[in-house]
Amino acid sequence: MGLKYSNLIPMIGYSIILYLGFSFLSIAEAIKEEFFRVGWANYEGLSLNHAENSYYGIYAISLIGSLFFLFKFGDFAKGFRAFFTFFNLLLLLLYSSLYLFEGASLKEMKIVWITTSIAQAMGYFLLLIEPYAEQHRARLSKGLWLFQAIFFVALLGVGVYCWQWDLELVNEQRRMGNDHFNNVMIPNGRDTKIPEMTYHLLLVFTSLVAISIGILSKNASKWLKVAQVVNVVLLLYSMLVYGNGYWLDMTETFYWWVSLCVLGALLASILFWKTEYEQPRQSSLDLLDDFG
Repeated sequence: MGLKYSNLIPMIGYSIILYLGFSFLSIAEAIKEEFFRVGWANYEGLSLNHAENSYYGIYAISLIGSLFFLFKFGDFAKGFRAFFTFFNLLLLLLYSSLYLFEGASLKEMKIVWITTSIAQAMGYFLLLIEPYAEQHRARLSKGLWLFQAIFFVALLGVGVYCWQWDLELVNEQRRMGNDHFNNVMIPNGRDTKIPEMTYHLLLVFTSLVAISIGILSKNASKWLKVAQVVNVVLLLYSMLVYGNGYWLDMTETFYWWVSLCVLGALLASILFWKTEYEQPRQSSLDLLDDFG
């Protein structure tokens, strides 16, 4: 297997780690449920931090393997690989501290391990396609900007749908009363916070993809710099709302997600318009060879 395709191994590995996160989250919830059911005096099960310690430990070991891979095969003349290596170092410090000092629960850190796992898988995907991207950078970038502009417009439509869904659930909650609404609706997956949580998790994924497209394009345009700032703001905003989903609703954040989606679509459209295909220039010797 060549070096380029060896990036598939950690890419798949972090996808599995993301899946394991949800599995360990279920284990953590089961342990706590059993603990509260029988009480402190009668509890004889696993440690309350068993799921967290296991998952954070697995993550830290995986990051050590990632750093070995990046240092072993790294070409630090290329900016993205150097940035990605530094990112892995920061993650190693984060997950090592969570493991050693028995940090926050998996539920409290949910947005963090979801986001970092996706970012890791996407980082190795960018390393995988880097040779192709270098060869067809202008053509690839133009197509990606068009896709990004269309996707942000579609995302705005999804936001309006989730907003209307949220308003219907809030009105239904008021009509039925909190106690009856919670008993009837939540088992059917219609909690009032599902629209906010679902949409803002989608925004987290979108901002990560948009940032990656910007890194991949290596466009020196001032418009790209502005777009990357907007994408970072979108990432921070969506993580904040997702992490505090029980305090904010779609109406309270209306101007944020509408403005950021409109800005994302507008900037991607400008970058699509500004990006030109860079045809290779032929030297005079090449031209003479063509007529020879």
